[in-house]
Amino acid sequence: MYAIIFKLDITLLEQLYPSKHWHNAYDDIQKILEPLGFNIYQQNIYFGNADITPVQCVLATQKLASNLSWFTSSVSEMKMLRIEENADLIPAL
Repeated sequence: MYAIIFKLDITLLEQLYPSKHWHNAYDDIQKILEPLGFNIYQQNIYFGNADITPVQCVLATQKLASNLSWFTSSVSEMKMLRIEENADLIPAL
């Protein structure tokens, strides 16, 4: 399984987002990533489904950049992770 994680520079996002409601940026990102096979885990963490490949992670990143004018300049960190195991730790509590 692969995941995409990112961190937005909020100061830049507030300046670059096309409306004063910059919090909607996360909804904009979700609307692009979910149809591509990524499920939101947290606001800035998306797990790919079982069929997602590293190439699809790169293509999804490029789609964000091409569809959202503010995205590239607002991102301070973005990574692709390969997750070997996703174990629930709640039972250990």
